[in-house]
Amino acid sequence: MIKKISLLYFVVLFSGSACADKSISEIPLSVDSVQTHRVNKSLIRIIQHNMEMLPRLEIQRLSTPDVKLVEKLVIEKIKLKSQVIDFSDSSGTFIDSLVLENGVIKFSVEHSYSGSSGGEVFFDCTLDVKGNQFSQPVCVEKEGE
Repeated sequence: MIKKISLLYFVVLFSGSACADKSISEIPLSVDSVQTHRVNKSLIRIIQHNMEMLPRLEIQRLSTPDVKLVEKLVIEKIKLKSQVIDFSDSSGTFIDSLVLENGVIKFSVEHSYSGSSGGEVFFDCTLDVKGNQFSQPVCVEKEGE
C-alpha cells in the first residue's frame, strides 16, 4: 500500500511540474523574429518585435566565444530629414523588409501618422555593424510611394 501511495505521489508531483513549465514563455510575447549573424569576430542579433505590441527593433552585439552581450541598440525612433519619426506615436508602423548584407543591416519602414491629419511615409534605413560601436541608422525617404 505504501508503494502505491509513493508512486501516486510521484506521478502527481511530476505531472504538476510538467504542466507548470508549459505556461511560462522564455521568449517575450512581443518578439516576432530573431536573426543571428556572424560579422567579423562578433555575433549580431536582430530582434524584431511585433510593431503593434511593442514598436521597436533591437540590435545586439555578442562577443564570442563566451557569448556575452557587448552592446545593444534599441530603435524606437528614426530621424528622417528634420523630423523624428516615433514608432509608438502612429496609427501603424511596419518593417517591410530586414536583411543583413556585408555587415550592413538594411530595413524598410512604412509609418502611418496618428491623428486626424493622417498620412504616411515610407523610408529605407541602413545601419553599419562592422565597426566596434553601433551608430544610429541612416534613413532616407522613398520617393514616389
